[in-house]
Amino acid sequence: MRRLAVIAAGTTAAATLLLVFSDGAVEVIGVWGLLAMVLLLALRPDRPGPKPPEPPPPERRRRSEVLPPRLAELERTVSFSQTLRSDFDRRLVPRLRAVADTRLRAEYGISLEADPGESASLLGPEAWSVLRPDRRASDGVDEGVTLEQIDAVVGALERLGDRS
Repeated sequence: MRRLAVIAAGTTAAATLLLVFSDGAVEVIGVWGLLAMVLLLALRPDRPGPKPPEPPPPERRRRSEVLPPRLAELERTVSFSQTLRSDFDRRLVPRLRAVADTRLRAEYGISLEADPGESASLLGPEAWSVLRPDRRASDGVDEGVTLEQIDAVVGALERLGDRS
């Protein structure tokens, strides 16, 4: 800043000397005006430059990318089952029946189809109404099942292993 003040004073002094000792006073005043403008532009306060762009937010991985593929697919199936009853009947019930049949065979030596009476008593009425082999799948656009209903069936399957 001090250096610019010295330059401005020197320019003014040089212009004054030229003005006094020269014939073309108008040209000297024009040159001095031009130099004064340059100095004023140089002396103006610094304006902040454009802000650098903000870095992009860290990439969040979708839940389905974090879960193992089979678990993510099962989660989608459960989600679809909550929307349409036919999705529940056609996608989730066969898996639940396979789990029930496997557990009944392993723990009690019976199967869903061959021993429906014993299977019904072991599973309980709510789970049996969903898993019974003669139950027909819904073809319409009925409302899906709730998580509580799915949880009740899964709870019944989990209790199959409890031989208390």
